Amino acid sequence: MPSIKLRRFMSPCPLSLHSLTPLGRIRGRGRSAPEGKALPWCHLLSHLTRAESPIVEYDTMFVILGATGKVGRTTIKQLRSQGAPVRAVVRKSSNADDLRALGCEIAAADLNEAAAIKIAIRGADAVQVICPVQAQAEDAGRPMGKTIDAIASALTEIRPAKVLAISDYGAQVSDGTGITMIFHYLEERFRRLPCTVTFLRSAEHMQNWARVIKVASETGVLPSLHHPVSKRFPTVSAQDVGSIAAQLLTDGVTVSAPRVVHVEGPRRYDANEVGQPWAIFLGARLSLASFLNQIGSRF
Repeated sequence: MPSIKLRRFMSPCPLSLHSLTPLGRIRGRGRSAPEGKALPWCHLLSHLTRAESPIVEYDTMFVILGATGKVGRTTIKQLRSQGAPVRAVVRKSSNADDLRALGCEIAAADLNEAAAIKIAIRGADAVQVICPVQAQAEDAGRPMGKTIDAIASALTEIRPAKVLAISDYGAQVSDGTGITMIFHYLEERFRRLPCTVTFLRSAEHMQNWARVIKVASETGVLPSLHHPVSKRFPTVSAQDVGSIAAQLLTDGVTVSAPRVVHVEGPRRYDANEVGQPWAIFLGARLSLASFLNQIGSRF
């Protein structure tokens, strides 16, 4: 596999990338917190920006599926800051005023319909794909599998030069990983595409903890999917994933075999460390409960 060249990132702390290439781990230097002020864990990587670079002329059309999410929006902002032409694919064009303001073309498409996707990505040289997980669905794999099939069908026919798909840590494992099996299926389908393919495997998005804060404030219990609660896990800001995706889309690498890049923050955390700042924020003692209802530390 080819080596991956990464530009310098200016983030509040170093960012670690793990690439399945001879380079191994790559780090970018970052700024430290202002003197006397600690950076909360949830802000460590939330404002990644690229060092200023000159605007260059692009003849490549970048199409972003999932344009209204945190990852997609950040990728778009990064590309548009470089003067790159971007088409943002959204469910409803009425929800894309801010993307229009950035200078994007807007295409509305149902990501479960291959025909609509083909129209939306026609003329694309590079396509970024992120399939949102329907967390409220009884069987999240079924609707997401349908979306993956529709996108793969459209990409096979349109044949853009480059495809970048947002994936997940553990997607290489074929059994027993729960919802991550969806991303295993995505990678298996996309490996057969007639394009240069990059899988950007992301660690857990730190923003996902915000989903349980309402429950924590009402019950005094912060639920966690991690067991035991003292086990450290990788995490990353969704915005960082979007910025790195933009760089990988524009790095000029073309390969026959899929390229795999892992991204996570500068260090790993456990659920206890997540609970401490939330307890301070809420001004209350919190119990930390694992998914199996086993109570951990109290704050």
